Amino acid sequence: MTNQVHYNLIYREPEASGLLDYCQQNDVILTAWRPVQKGILAKNDADLVNKMGGKYVKTPAQIAINWLISQKNVVSLSKMSNPEHLKENLGAVGWSLEPKDIELLKNDFPGQQSVSDRVPLV
Repeated sequence: MTNQVHYNLIYREPEASGLLDYCQQNDVILTAWRPVQKGILAKNDADLVNKMGGKYVKTPAQIAINWLISQKNVVSLSKMSNPEHLKENLGAVGWSLEPKDIELLKNDFPGQQSVSDRVPLV
């Protein structure tokens, strides 16, 4: 079973509504769409993302996607409009953020919004 929702470093409605916790506690997969928010997170200049990128030698998009899939029961759908996007997105798998960095991004990523601008859950 899966629930497909708008979820990324910016849009946190699944967290705010309790949906993420419910999915994790009831063995439901949460499928996050728009993981790099139409490229916004791929170009993100936030100090926190840049710090993580330097630590893991990864791009902002790879950090954003890995943050999603590092969480229990979360998978992601990514749009790839050219081969470079495919290569970059594939660089988000095969490694993991440290738990403390997952929490740091969860708590301190700037500009978080608790309701999706596209399809609110309620």
